[in-house]
Amino acid sequence: MAREPFSSAPKGPILSPDQGRMQLQEAVRRGNNLLNLQPLPEERYDVWSHNSIAVLKAACGEDSPHLYAFVGQGRITIGPVPEQYAEPERRTELERRIRVLEAIIDDLPAASQFEVFRI
Repeated sequence: MAREPFSSAPKGPILSPDQGRMQLQEAVRRGNNLLNLQPLPEERYDVWSHNSIAVLKAACGEDSPHLYAFVGQGRITIGPVPEQYAEPERRTELERRIRVLEAIIDDLPAASQFEVFRI
């Protein structure tokens, strides 16, 4: 008996634009709260980033270019980076990612626009 092929097609948004907007706004709020931490712990930053990516996938779809804008350009480092340099870089990247989320929120269609596209 032949098995059905595994479909790895990316999934579209699973949240309505309004739900996506609310969850992305919550991610921005939490990111801003992280900015108030001195120092900014790597673990908290990583958890926020992973959760924000999950919300982006739910709001915009798994193949959305917004994911690439949020993650940004990768960086290769050889050896450990001293925390005195790593923490300011994390903070700068957190600020950038918050700005990206805010831009995505502004770009989401209103619920009334979404209904027009579904017809």
